[in-house]
Amino acid sequence: MKFPCRHIARAVCPAVVPATLATEIGRAPMRAKALRKAAWLLALSMAGAGIALASNTSWFAVDTTYGTNGVSEALTSTSYGRSNAVDHSDVNHRVYSLVGAHPSGYVGPFTLTRRLSSGAIDTAFGASGVTTSFANYNDPNSVNAFDALCIDPVTHGLVLAGEVKGGGVIVERLLPPDANGVAALDTSFNPNGGTPGVVTWTKSRPCLNVRPRGCTVLGDRSIFVAGPDGSAPSRLAMDMVSADGDPSGFTFCCRAGVVTPTGDNWEGGSLEWNSSQTINPNLIIMGSVSHNAVLYAVDPCTGAGDANVNGNGFLSVPAIDGHTYSDPIVGAVQGDGSILLALLASDSLNADLVGWSYPVMPNAWQTPTAPGMVTVPAGVMLAGGSYPAPVRQADGTILVGAETATNQQVLFALQGDAALGFTVAAPRGFCGTGMGVKVPDVVNETQSEATTTFTSIGLTTGTVTQQSSRAVTSGHVISENPAAGTWVTSGAAVSLVISTGSGTGGSSGGGGNGGGGSLDWLLLSTLVGACAWLALTRCQKTQARSPDESRSAQLMISPIQFRAKFILRTLVSVISFALPITGWTANLGQVSSGSTKSGVGGPVGWRSIGPAPPAIEANIAADARSHTIYIGATGGGVIKSTDGGATFRAVNTGLPAGGTISGLVMAPGNPNVVYVNTQFDGLYKTVDGGAHWTGGSWGGLTLVMDPNNPDVMYGASGPIDYLLKTTDGGATWSYVADGLGDALVFAIAIDPHNSNVLYAGSAGQGAFKSADAGTTWKPISIDSNVNVILVDPDNSSVVYAGTDGHGVFRSTNGGRSFVRIGSPRVTSILSLAKSGQTLYAGTATQGVSESIDGGRTWKNSQVSSGLGNVLSVDSQGSVYVGTNFDGAFVRSVSDSDWHRLGWNLLKRCACQEGDSIAIDPGDHNHLLLTTNGGGLLASNDGGRSWHDGGTEGLTSNGPRVVAFDPQDARRVYTGSVWGGGLYRSEDGGRHWQRRRFGPADITVYGIAVDPVDHSVYATTVGNAEGLWKSTDFGNSFTRIDRAPSAPAGVYLGFSGPTVTVDPHNHATVYFPDNGGLWRSQDAGRTWVEVDASGNFTSVTVDPIDSSIVYAGGYSLLKSIDGGATFTPKSVGLPFAAVAETGSLQIDPRHPNVLYLGMEDGGVFKSTDAAETWFPINLGFGGTTHYDTSITGLAMDPEEPDTLYAVTYYHAVYKTVSGGR
Repeated sequence: MKFPCRHIARAVCPAVVPATLATEIGRAPMRAKALRKAAWLLALSMAGAGIALASNTSWFAVDTTYGTNGVSEALTSTSYGRSNAVDHSDVNHRVYSLVGAHPSGYVGPFTLTRRLSSGAIDTAFGASGVTTSFANYNDPNSVNAFDALCIDPVTHGLVLAGEVKGGGVIVERLLPPDANGVAALDTSFNPNGGTPGVVTWTKSRPCLNVRPRGCTVLGDRSIFVAGPDGSAPSRLAMDMVSADGDPSGFTFCCRAGVVTPTGDNWEGGSLEWNSSQTINPNLIIMGSVSHNAVLYAVDPCTGAGDANVNGNGFLSVPAIDGHTYSDPIVGAVQGDGSILLALLASDSLNADLVGWSYPVMPNAWQTPTAPGMVTVPAGVMLAGGSYPAPVRQADGTILVGAETATNQQVLFALQGDAALGFTVAAPRGFCGTGMGVKVPDVVNETQSEATTTFTSIGLTTGTVTQQSSRAVTSGHVISENPAAGTWVTSGAAVSLVISTGSGTGGSSGGGGNGGGGSLDWLLLSTLVGACAWLALTRCQKTQARSPDESRSAQLMISPIQFRAKFILRTLVSVISFALPITGWTANLGQVSSGSTKSGVGGPVGWRSIGPAPPAIEANIAADARSHTIYIGATGGGVIKSTDGGATFRAVNTGLPAGGTISGLVMAPGNPNVVYVNTQFDGLYKTVDGGAHWTGGSWGGLTLVMDPNNPDVMYGASGPIDYLLKTTDGGATWSYVADGLGDALVFAIAIDPHNSNVLYAGSAGQGAFKSADAGTTWKPISIDSNVNVILVDPDNSSVVYAGTDGHGVFRSTNGGRSFVRIGSPRVTSILSLAKSGQTLYAGTATQGVSESIDGGRTWKNSQVSSGLGNVLSVDSQGSVYVGTNFDGAFVRSVSDSDWHRLGWNLLKRCACQEGDSIAIDPGDHNHLLLTTNGGGLLASNDGGRSWHDGGTEGLTSNGPRVVAFDPQDARRVYTGSVWGGGLYRSEDGGRHWQRRRFGPADITVYGIAVDPVDHSVYATTVGNAEGLWKSTDFGNSFTRIDRAPSAPAGVYLGFSGPTVTVDPHNHATVYFPDNGGLWRSQDAGRTWVEVDASGNFTSVTVDPIDSSIVYAGGYSLLKSIDGGATFTPKSVGLPFAAVAETGSLQIDPRHPNVLYLGMEDGGVFKSTDAAETWFPINLGFGGTTHYDTSITGLAMDPEEPDTLYAVTYYHAVYKTVSGGR
């Protein structure tokens, strides 16, 4: 998309702006990389200058002449840096730092600090160098999260950019701080658009609609802000706010194939003006795409990549010196136009930086100079989680934001080169000729007055035409083109349409005296009246609180209204034929459903809110000869097509209602014989093409059939006891696990040319091979976590393996040895298939990738943005893919496009297999749902719509419980099954990072976050079953379930799905175990078993009174003495397990009102503090106990009558009436 230069204000006054003026950039939060504190800030910013490493590489050493041995004076209070900036138009070159009081630094109250060039705090500023007095948007209640700080080059005032609560962008411009540190809002900025000095826009705005990561102010005082947008996957986005506060002039988003060749997943957004580009000065944005450092030169005239630089303006930065590293943390345009970048070296954790300079010539990015590494000064800790830029002092020193061991914000210095100078602000007419001018509003002025107005600001009057008008006085302006508010270059012409009154006009569309425009006016008036009436009708309908009430609202229309409605509909239908003449369209009878609130006549009971479609976990089976296709879904059974996918129908007679299909195989050459694994109800078989199913003998996850003998099948479901074989079509099964040890096997592959040769992949224990049809197994060396194995259908010596995080491996000697080959960008591989010479890989977050050179190079096949769960190929080479949330697709060998399969059925099946649900404490409409096979699904509107919430780094298709940090809802954690470990997001679930710990096959089931010190507790199963704790935001974990007085290494072996921290006393932690209930009163250092009466799965502490504690298992118990003793409270409850996640919800307004989710029985309610219970299951669908088997329950913190219940087969139900 092109963006004309008129959208940019580009005026620079040489008399005001110094020649060496630098443009400031902000900084942006980055995701943490194996660091001590995920939310520490490494805030490094620069006013457009740095060091030319090509001429002087000594800069990458600590400058001990700065401060004390290279470290500035520290703030006396605990603080967490956000962004730094130097005012280079200030002769003293003082450094401003924006810091937050919260450990993440993301929320207020924010503080401004000013330091002298020596590193000492400027005590003449504010209160001993610190002030909180900047504008009225410094909100301690997390209303705004400021991220970027830059300097206004004209006034020396400060500009702050950040995110408003719930999403959206805020930009505020401040006057220069006075001697007391007070920085008032600049009321000349946005004087008529709300709060003067402040510009905001909501997250519904396209492109940049969440937290901006960088900002820069040009010489005309226009402000550019950049960062990732709010989509998934994220795109690079940038907006411009004009000098007077108009944010509408410049907006763009970058998309793969348009301007960013490596695709989406943009992080960062450090932004600077580069005036050294002699062909066309540009903006340089620095960040990363999927954790690869990138630079992007933007043409400010068009919003596109600058074709004069590297052909498209884009550069993906290579690795350096063999070091492993995290995302780029520093980046700036230097005075000679080169780009200074640095990386945090993750192979040395918190100690080192890796850096280099990237010269930029007029038409290319040049080879970088890489000076190596520098060790951070003792006592200083870098903060992982930012994409800031360097602060460049006048003497060339580069200042790096960090903090002390006691969390006090400091700067440390790197040596620099003072000879370079600074990049200057945008010159006059940088995008064409003349200065940027906004077209004034001259409507209703006379032609003479309009011409005078134009001349006064450097515009001219263009073409003048005349037109009759009843609304505008003769001789006055009806309209102008370009329209008022449009940015144009100085000297541009503005065309005018002048009224001739109600008579004939020279270019009028009307005819005779008084007739000009009368038909248009009649049509418009009629349409307005019709729309007004229909709007009234819509309002009446929308006020209804249920479908029945909506129908009642329609029936309440009076007979006169009914006749009027009929007449108006007819009239508007006639008018609609004329409206296209003038470009108008009419949409009639559309009524949107309004949201309902509890207690205002809302609907009773529960209603299903999706998500749909279901996940596809089982291989899609297809017989090309008969055009038969079978698809199995989670919670949706089996659908079948007999016309090659044109139409589908359900074939579930005999299958468990709503059963989850985890495995599906079809007999070769006989599409009537099909087997399916139902996850909970066993193996089923049909011999009549799905008309009838019989079975129920065994259940599991993986099912493969011998291609040479359909009676031989293998099934796996994890541990040793669940690797089975049948030789009689599923009638009987036997174990085939000799040599597998305790491996959790999920992947099985059979050599199509020799059925005695099998391969098995496991979580944590690598891979195995059998040469005797599974009787014995021997390990083969691939990787610790092998998700899928594929034997090349054309050559049995070639074997491919997809791993969890390390890409694709290949063997060319029948599995004796494997080497890692080229991999898709997403290195967690879920499925593999080969058709002809094309190898396909289903990835964990980017759909399906393909390779035509044996896996050396890959490209995305553009079939899905989510999980490519399964891949299969039919006899004619057509490739089938099943996804987590996009349905199923097929691509034939003669067609380069993918086509959906069974979408009309799948999209209506709200049958994702749910696991747990969490509500964002900062935005009660933001929901995160964990599923089995569907990954993490998210809703931003209270469940009305859903999207894949894991496309940015969450590589597990089976995440477990979600936990928000109580103090900072932007930080959120989730666990995962079978070696997936723990994932953390720093932006409310938009982007994720994996945090592995313990054995390779560990499963993280439950998570709790300490409400005071942010410690993370994680419950695990696998070879290290127990309880773990992290004190560094999940970067590292220590096992803490030690038995009383037990020696080191001896643990209790806790086996439970949840852990609970007392919200009133964070040192008290509860762990429900299969054998009893344990409590720690010293944050997990020691444990005491407080109840041994049975198996427990969950604990809930009363939100008002911490002495009241509820424990759930196969019954419900209550304590009124802080967990010391418990008594049963199960009157009215069925004999069934209590749900594991969020099982008990307590109404904070009425603590005697409780809701309890049961794994077999639905939801129960008590109004007498658990003394008695009654069911509230009206609205739950389905016919089996799974349909009322609750796996998770959550209560809206703002509207406690609104609850969400997660079920096995039909995902999420919602009530807004407390279940009434």
